[in-house]
This record gives sequence, structure tokens and C-alpha cells, in this order.
Amino acid sequence: MLLKHTFLFSLVTVLTVGCQIRSISNSDYGGTWGYRGELSELQVLGVDAKQQITNGDIQVALKADIKISLKRGDRIVLVQSGAQFPDGSVLDELKPYYSVVPLSGVPAHSDRYGRYGQVEDALPKQPLDKSLRLAAAKAGAKTLIVYWGILETGR
Repeated sequence: MLLKHTFLFSLVTVLTVGCQIRSISNSDYGGTWGYRGELSELQVLGVDAKQQITNGDIQVALKADIKISLKRGDRIVLVQSGAQFPDGSVLDELKPYYSVVPLSGVPAHSDRYGRYGQVEDALPKQPLDKSLRLAAAKAGAKTLIVYWGILETGR
């Protein structure tokens, strides 16, 4: 009986420890160009989580008449959060319908290796949403698509 419980405990432990959730942008490459994390969805949308948000701010956002529409042939900017370039299969699916401008989704700074923030801290920090919108405008695109991908993998 003890052997049976030990075996079940070991099996559950192996299955539990062996499963991880990771971004599809994370190739597990640990070099200088390795994975540096994901973009914050709040930053992409222009929401400063450190700033006090009022009901008035929410009402103003709700009243904004924003319409999103895409027509075949439109130029779009495509960003995959956490990746140097968007995934090839996503680009391949969009290219027959749109003029796609790929853009890096790697966060501008990261403390993962303890050295990225040193130089960048001296530079003025621009809001991510405005940086992305300016890049899209300079590329002649009115639409910016940012996507995240999470995969559950077993090891």
C-alpha cells in the first residue's frame, strides 16, 4: 500500500512540475537577444496604472467615438508582444489581405539580466502607446495590431 501511495505521489509531482505556461514569444534562448518579457497591455492602450483614475476619465473614454475598420489592402503595423518580430505564420496569413509592417514587441527596458535599465534610465521615457502610434503613423498605417500568445507546455 505504501508503494502505491509513493508511486501516485511521484507521478503527481512529475506531472505538476513538468507543466509550465510560457509565451510563444519566449524561445528559451538565453543570449543577449534572449526573451526580455512582454509588453504591458495597459501601456499599449495608454493607461498609466500609477496615475489616479477618476470616473470622469472613464466617462470621457466611453464617449470617444472610436470605430475600427479594415479594408483589404490597408497598411497595418503588426506587433507580437515579447518577440523581436511577429511570428512568420501570422505574417503569412495577413499578407494576402493587408500591407503588413512588422514591428518589434520587445520591451524597451528590462531588469532580467540586470544591465538593460542602466543606460535607458538616462533617457526620457515615452509612453508606449504614443511610441507605437508614432511608428505606425510614420509607416503610413492607420491600424496597429498588438497580440500576445501564451502556450502551455510540458517538460
